[in-house]
Amino acid sequence: MFPPTLHRTVLLFFLTALCLYSVSAPAETKAPLSLRQQIETFSNFSERTGSSEGSKKSAAFIKEQLQQMGLTPETYRFALSVRNVQDASLQIDGKTLSLNTLSYNAITPEATDGLLSGPLYYVKSGTWSDLKGLPIAGSVVVLDFDSGQRWQQLAALGAKAIIYLNKRKVQSKYMFLEKEELTPIQLPCFWMEKKELRQFLATLKTTLPDTPGLLTKKVDIKSRVQWQEITAENIY
Repeated sequence: MFPPTLHRTVLLFFLTALCLYSVSAPAETKAPLSLRQQIETFSNFSERTGSSEGSKKSAAFIKEQLQQMGLTPETYRFALSVRNVQDASLQIDGKTLSLNTLSYNAITPEATDGLLSGPLYYVKSGTWSDLKGLPIAGSVVVLDFDSGQRWQQLAALGAKAIIYLNKRKVQSKYMFLEKEELTPIQLPCFWMEKKELRQFLATLKTTLPDTPGLLTKKVDIKSRVQWQEITAENIY
């Protein structure tokens, strides 16, 4: 897979070319969308990783725009290994909530190898003062997403898994990039919206505290993720 910087460069070149062409497109040719419309269209496809629906829609959109320029797009297909998430959820007192896997590790998928159980703690941003007095070893930790790389000290303290809590409407991509890890560490990470957790805890007649502490004495997490080889494509 090409590095993210190359992907961004190729996409920027493509969008710029379409934008310049739209200014001078022949009258008999339907002009492509404006640069703003193209960016908005790509953004609406949400996730665009290999094999995702967003990736397929993006490829179809690029073909369409090239055809509107009077060009004949070609497709180069190649094998690509991707994570196939089959199931990811947590369970407390018989109630189940779906989780989103966070693909932060370049090698290890966010699988639990069966059922993972332990107490559930909320540690806010995971500073040492937030962790003071909390028995992190063997626990599942709820951590604020804007916590930098403090997941590393949680891993060192023996946490079994981390659930990132998103409190913002839009997250900067750099908050995802700073969490990338290149070693095969066995620490499944997930993320969810703060409002989702609040609503789920409300069904259990409890709340999300403003300070670090125990949320429940026992939580079960199950995640089935496997590497799968797919056929990806580049449009040119």
